[in-house]
Amino acid sequence: MYKNFIFLFVTTFFLISCTLMQGGGEGDPGVSLADGQFPVKIEKNQEGFTGERMPRKARWYRVYWGAITVGDLYVTLIPTAEGYGMRSAIRSKGIAKVVSNWKSDSGATMRIQEDGKYVPIRFKTSFELRKRTRKIDIHWDKDWKVVKETNIPPENRHKRPAVPEEQKIGSFDPLTAVMQGRLLVREAILSGKREFFVPVYDGRRKSNIRFKIYGADKNGIIHTSFVEEAVSGYTNNELKEIAKNNPEFHVYLSPKDLLPVAAKGQSLLGTARIKLKMECDTLKECQDAGEAS
Repeated sequence: MYKNFIFLFVTTFFLISCTLMQGGGEGDPGVSLADGQFPVKIEKNQEGFTGERMPRKARWYRVYWGAITVGDLYVTLIPTAEGYGMRSAIRSKGIAKVVSNWKSDSGATMRIQEDGKYVPIRFKTSFELRKRTRKIDIHWDKDWKVVKETNIPPENRHKRPAVPEEQKIGSFDPLTAVMQGRLLVREAILSGKREFFVPVYDGRRKSNIRFKIYGADKNGIIHTSFVEEAVSGYTNNELKEIAKNNPEFHVYLSPKDLLPVAAKGQSLLGTARIKLKMECDTLKECQDAGEAS
């Protein structure tokens, strides 16, 4: 459950990310998979694609399994001289907090090449689950090679094989993958493509995140989806879980800036949904609002 829970968060604030659709109560964002029936249209002067950086912004998303609140996701995007800094925080809530007390804090810095592609500079994450913690820190050079990384505590290589060094080259960390995926959605829409993938290295595993573009709803919200394709670094149990249940997550993007307004996915344990609750000036402002709710 929690592997898919975090995977949904991190790779979709693209994830990583619901109130623009009709219907639904507090625990139901009301997204309909039939909404992607209209041609996709995007605004010509979308934020972040006109040579200027997107302004600093933060968002608070609430996550549900069925009608039950299980967590909050906070994300902020900060423009820099080279590209962007990005931070995310995940906090379990309600019964999920009692069962797991999941906490996660991640950050990434990235630069933008002349061709518009995003290149990772550094990715750092720490998370806690049932009082067990893990910290990962990855550095890339200008040739897109991993030059330094730490993973504490060390992996048990009898269970989790190492990702080959050559497979790390050209891969994105989970947060930079969000921005690169956003760019590829725009390119796919403009070129008429409907499928593409983003290679991701998270410090433990290498995967390909395969995206599809379905269409738009009557309000112009763009319906996309993605699935995880395992490449290397997976334990046997993780591979068995993917073979048994590898759900397709549906992500709904604003035509204004191609950032998520909704997301949901089906698993053996029910439907996971993400609902955008608030846009803020800072991450702290969003976190204060979420903790008070």
